[in-house]
Amino acid sequence: MAIVHLLCYGAGAQTPLGLPINPQQSNTTTLPSSAQYYLEIDTVNHNVGTLLTTDLEGFSTYRVYVVTEASSDQVSAVYGNIDEPSELISSGDIFQSSPLGEVTANGILPSTWDAFPDNQFDSFITIGIDEAASAANGEGDINIIESTSNPWTENFEPESGAMGSGIVMQDITGGSWFVLPNFNNGVAGDDLRVLIAQITTNGTLTGNLHVQIFLGGDNINSTVYLNLPLPTSGCLDPEACNYDPEASSPSGTCTYAEDGWGCDGLCLSDQDGDGICDAHEVVGCTYAAACNFDPNATDEDGSCMFAAPGTDCLGECLIDTDSDGVCDEADPCIGTIDDCGVCNGAGPILDCGCTPIPAGDCDCDGNQTDALGICGGDCPSDSDGDGVCDTQEVMGCTDNSACNYSAEASEEDGSCTHPTDGYDCSGSCLNDADGDGICDAFEVLGCTEELACNYDPTATEDDDTCLIPDACSTCNGAVLLSFDADDDGVCDGDEVPGCTDPEAPNFDEEATEDNGTCKVFGCTDMSASNYEPTATDEDGTCIHICTGIAGCAYPEAENYDPLADCDNGMCIFDCNTEDNCIFDQDGNGMIGSFDLIYFLTFVGLPCAP
Repeated sequence: MAIVHLLCYGAGAQTPLGLPINPQQSNTTTLPSSAQYYLEIDTVNHNVGTLLTTDLEGFSTYRVYVVTEASSDQVSAVYGNIDEPSELISSGDIFQSSPLGEVTANGILPSTWDAFPDNQFDSFITIGIDEAASAANGEGDINIIESTSNPWTENFEPESGAMGSGIVMQDITGGSWFVLPNFNNGVAGDDLRVLIAQITTNGTLTGNLHVQIFLGGDNINSTVYLNLPLPTSGCLDPEACNYDPEASSPSGTCTYAEDGWGCDGLCLSDQDGDGICDAHEVVGCTYAAACNFDPNATDEDGSCMFAAPGTDCLGECLIDTDSDGVCDEADPCIGTIDDCGVCNGAGPILDCGCTPIPAGDCDCDGNQTDALGICGGDCPSDSDGDGVCDTQEVMGCTDNSACNYSAEASEEDGSCTHPTDGYDCSGSCLNDADGDGICDAFEVLGCTEELACNYDPTATEDDDTCLIPDACSTCNGAVLLSFDADDDGVCDGDEVPGCTDPEAPNFDEEATEDNGTCKVFGCTDMSASNYEPTATDEDGTCIHICTGIAGCAYPEAENYDPLADCDNGMCIFDCNTEDNCIFDQDGNGMIGSFDLIYFLTFVGLPCAP
């Protein structure tokens, strides 16, 4: 981390880069209304828990990103002052790891995580890196600006590992964290995101941040200053019970129904209506008397096995009263047989003695059974064997599905009448889902639109298959012929080839079909640190990293280094002049953070002769 000294000049002077200090000559670019630049919050770890001696129960770790439109966009700084205040605050505490953590990502040391596991959840600010900068990767340290009246880093990271409260930059001097533009930290890359902070907190994050961005990495010609609000936190999973459609950033608090249950506490499926969700049903034998009864089973599967009558599940007799070795259930006589051969009988005491009733009779009195099987009855015949004496038969319709069914009839007379297929006995449709007077069984599906190629005059129900021609199509019988191969709404014969990218210098507003001729300006020198492989035309913005001695290369500076091969941006100049300081870019009477990051936009320009 480096503390940057603000530079002061007299009126009419020039910056060390030879540029006149004049806000009217700003290189600020106005974004189109369709531009999409915003903040995004990712949940890295929900409810971190206890790590050795560090209690982070209820704390979650979030990462704040600037989302850009182009992979070459470069985030240079986050700043705030009295006119453009920035704040990143939590409704709870902000965790700061001790003793290794720092304000910036320089304090994140993965090699120490076994001994200090809470270091990976330290809260820090950054531009594009999540640990100490790697010079080999073209990365630079994060620099900080703060005033003595508002040392905002002390609120964010108090001493001795105390909990922080947030970041507030809103005084006249202002504050900022930034990286010099010759480093690649802030380049968005393929995911179009640049990390600017990691926050571990037990509260909800709110606020807004002012950000300086070099569009396409061009700090000379295309700089924007944006005020980006933090997204609203909440559950983003539509499958969760507490899904919040208004939220734009995950809070890590999604809750879900248990398996088989809905968020309302009711079963998602209970086909048998027994109050047990289908997902929780246990199939098995549910009869307690069965030998294989399963007390955990909720659905009978027909697998029950029972003991033979009179025995238990091991085959032993339940009861053998006369101890004859034959279970009572199967014993033809439990006890003794009398003189008439009757088990436990009283002897020859039957009406006919010990003999059965004579053949042909139904009793010992010589009576016979009538046609209905009644001993001594008087029904002479029951020709159809329906249990109704022929003399008492009632003719009528006996089919209970017929329209004229008679419950009193005992003999079918062939008079039954049935409804026509698809209708009830009153002539109404059994089913007419759309209420169009045509029974569902007789509906004819097809295209009912007369202008369609495949119009079916016999169809009674439209099945959404109509093929309707437009300006670029016509009917060929029932087939729709299209003359718009790419389906862009422009007929093939009217297509105009050309460059369709509005950002390209050779954009053709009359072109309807891109032919790959769009130009892309950028650095085409492969040895430059900001080489752009997609560029088709050189724009003179190539940056080469100094490989010699870095130092103050301006002879007029107090700390001029004659051995320096390239300037490191740390020159100190005498501000004791009779003229006003020219670095007060916004004219508020104070050289603040905005004045410094404005100066950064001119890094890379050649010095005036």
